[in-house]
Amino acid sequence: MNNEQITYHLKPLVSAVKSFYSVFAVEIPGIEEQDVVKQRVKSIVDLIDQLGQLSIKHEIDFDTQELRAYTTSPNEKESEYFAFEPHISTGYSPVISYGSESNVRGVFVRLKHVSHVYCNKTMDKLAKALYEQHMKEDDPIWMKEAKKAIRERTREQNNPDNVPLLKKENSVYVYLDAENQCFLAKNGKRSQDAIRLMLHLLNSLPEKIDAEFETNLSELKNFAFESNVYSQAYTNYSMSRGIAFGAYNITNLVDFYARDESDEACPVEPTMTAEMKNKEDSSQIIAFKNSVNIFMESETGSSVFVSLKGFSEEKNLDFKSIRVSSDMQHSAQIKQYIEKFPESVGEDLSGDFLNIQYDTKSIDGNIGFKIADAIKYHVEATRKMSMDAFEDRHYSFKEMEPVVLENFSGLMSVLHDSSSLFIELYLRASKANDEFGSPITEALEKATDQSPSDDESETETSAEAA
Repeated sequence: MNNEQITYHLKPLVSAVKSFYSVFAVEIPGIEEQDVVKQRVKSIVDLIDQLGQLSIKHEIDFDTQELRAYTTSPNEKESEYFAFEPHISTGYSPVISYGSESNVRGVFVRLKHVSHVYCNKTMDKLAKALYEQHMKEDDPIWMKEAKKAIRERTREQNNPDNVPLLKKENSVYVYLDAENQCFLAKNGKRSQDAIRLMLHLLNSLPEKIDAEFETNLSELKNFAFESNVYSQAYTNYSMSRGIAFGAYNITNLVDFYARDESDEACPVEPTMTAEMKNKEDSSQIIAFKNSVNIFMESETGSSVFVSLKGFSEEKNLDFKSIRVSSDMQHSAQIKQYIEKFPESVGEDLSGDFLNIQYDTKSIDGNIGFKIADAIKYHVEATRKMSMDAFEDRHYSFKEMEPVVLENFSGLMSVLHDSSSLFIELYLRASKANDEFGSPITEALEKATDQSPSDDESETETSAEAA
């Protein structure tokens, strides 16, 4: 595989890694011990890792009707489904595993999302024509009634107007972090749907694959999904267990770290890039691009957090988002790159850390972040180490894919470390004290076991505890 081919396959992966992600905790109802949850998550990760390996070995095509997860009936014209999709367009594996063979720390899964929908533009034109026709006939109707009539006519009367049926297709990505027991899902309306349907596929496909290829995925699946597995917004999950207080809020983060800033307390350094909104009217938003300090009228504080807090209070502003930077330790691949290509190492790689910038904001109270950095050294290390793997050895087409994916996995270090970073950032700023944690946990336990006859007494007990 040459440089052009490697760059071609690497480009969508870099774009995916730099997407905006929301963090979701792995929730297994009935299991409170975190060690047990961790063990179950590790078994799911191992199942996904094995699925990736077997997909290459047996050249499995996941985009077939029996291996898809439909959200509608497959026979409907307006159908929708999710299916595993290979990371390498000429390959088979939907999985990039991060870590060693004996200790997979996380897995990055690619899914295809396909939906068939009637063309909205055509339906709007038909609705407009119907609306005007009723006006001419002195029988006016509302536009929403016209649109509803066209939708119903198209769907229930076998599309008499020949409205085009469009196919929409895109890729979605989910990273499952075994060490933090959480999912990272590309932010969007369907982020949790992607997680849910990925888990559904993992639960339903092993028997089908075992039957066709004589594999043993079912054995792994039976342990991994011994109990139901769900995802929950990380902040909600943390609050429900009494380990955090409050949602993810950038203004609160700035306030907290302005009061208590130290190397131990805050793993990031804020920049002068931020979005702020008027406290009285949240529709009024100001975007500062490396320029907040230009508008500061008073002297800067003892830290950037203090300066930002003072500025926001002076101007009566809340933070909508902020850009921060953090020093990340060199990944194993970066270290190999430095050792293998010392002539390419610049001043930025002379130490043990690389500075990476992020944009972060609250996503409906949950943790949201995006790598706002070029991560050029990670990309270059991945590209060069991939090329080096093909330098002195010829691989068959089938042998190429695992070699490429193994080298591409080095890029996962950025995503994996980012997950840990923002979880730490949130938990430190939102740490629940004993007064908060215990009554919440007790209330949840009582709510779970509550019977109708106990409603009144349970309410009184919870109120006393609070």
